[in-house]
Amino acid sequence: MTTQITGREFMTHALPTLEVGAHRVESSALHKERFIGGLNPWVTFESEAATTFRNHAFNTLPLLAQRSNSQLRPLTREVYQVGDEHGVQSRFSQNVGHILTIIAEDNNLNFRFVDAKSVDLGSLKTPDFLIRNRPLTSILAVGELKTPWVLPHSLSRAISQAAAGKEELIRHILGQIAGYMNEFSLKYGIISTYEETVFLRQTVARGRWCLDYSPVVYHGNQYRDNGPRRSPTISTRQGFMHIARLANQGSVFDRGQSVTRNNRLWTRPR
Repeated sequence: MTTQITGREFMTHALPTLEVGAHRVESSALHKERFIGGLNPWVTFESEAATTFRNHAFNTLPLLAQRSNSQLRPLTREVYQVGDEHGVQSRFSQNVGHILTIIAEDNNLNFRFVDAKSVDLGSLKTPDFLIRNRPLTSILAVGELKTPWVLPHSLSRAISQAAAGKEELIRHILGQIAGYMNEFSLKYGIISTYEETVFLRQTVARGRWCLDYSPVVYHGNQYRDNGPRRSPTISTRQGFMHIARLANQGSVFDRGQSVTRNNRLWTRPR
């Protein structure tokens, strides 16, 4: 017996939990680069993403058929063990990039995921993945991945510390991806450990060059509305859909002359 699933339904699902091996790389992969620009929480991100999702007219035809026995569901249960960043990248590519690209093609959404090495970026810097438009004529957003089991990579820990006024960890984590966003003049970026994802946006606020960061979106999140008094719970895939839709409205960032001279620094060696 099988269950028919539409792209809309699949968007609401949690990501499969990683199957992490007993032996794994435990060292930090954070670059020696620190973000020194302005930092602002992007507090409306979840509500925005839920609105983007609700307002899109999805194809009502089934995207796939899924086995009803949960132990045999190939798209909701991981069986491939990972032990380093390359392994995490491969599972992200399958469970986020590949699936979302299929859903986008089936639902008239103008984006697709690509390996950054498949694009001539004209730079020595190589991010882990890119989101591009479907004609492959422009880059919409840039993304970086880290392993989730290494403590210095913890996005939830970094954001919790930042909320308490301790920004050292979040500024270290964001240094690399902020550098990529600036290098390629992109308004939007993503930092993810697969288990935790934070969506980023460059802005200029009152003459200061800033990076807005979303709340952490957890891989186990399933979409819930949560009522009028609370922010919705969004899935990882819904977050990516929203960032891609925003970037389609304008992906290039030019800080221009609106940034005051004292606020033109972005990253520096740590």
